[in-house]
Amino acid sequence: MQPSFQDRILASAVIGKLIETNKIPLERARKLTLLERRTLESTGVYELIDEKKLSVNQALALTTGQLINLNSSGIRDLIKKKRLPLEIALALTVDQRANLEPDIVRELITTDRLSLEQAVKLTVEERHNFESGMVIELIDTGRISLERALSITPEQRYKLDHGKVSEVTTVIDQLTRQECPHHQHHI
Repeated sequence: MQPSFQDRILASAVIGKLIETNKIPLERARKLTLLERRTLESTGVYELIDEKKLSVNQALALTTGQLINLNSSGIRDLIKKKRLPLEIALALTVDQRANLEPDIVRELITTDRLSLEQAVKLTVEERHNFESGMVIELIDTGRISLERALSITPEQRYKLDHGKVSEVTTVIDQLTRQECPHHQHHI
């Protein structure tokens, strides 16, 4: 005889842990739908429940967009580092979430070089600049400021990432010539 759907739900390690820690009553756990079980078992949601930042009832009331936000590793990283309040994480739009995904953006936020407010307002082009390996290298080595990195054009970014050595050198020269090392400003 195959185990019933309810037995399979209770056999889940996550649901079992929620029952053991009194975060969900056994009877409620038995009545979970497949979607509700998957919601509770998702990494982002379970971590927040485990850390007592989200209740089971709150988790089960999440919209699809909110669930996607909480299951984003970038968003979870910022929440863990106390750089993104849960309320804001739940309210992020698709574009705002995408702005917070690049590692460099999260690094800049956690080192106080870019505010959360500025990060969520990035344009698509500005976000693409932060996804360019060459732009990141120029920022990390201090050769260009954040303001300059944000103003790189799509053509310049393309040449940096895909151009011939002479094109890359020309663009770097253009970008760094406009920088004055003693007067760099950080946003």
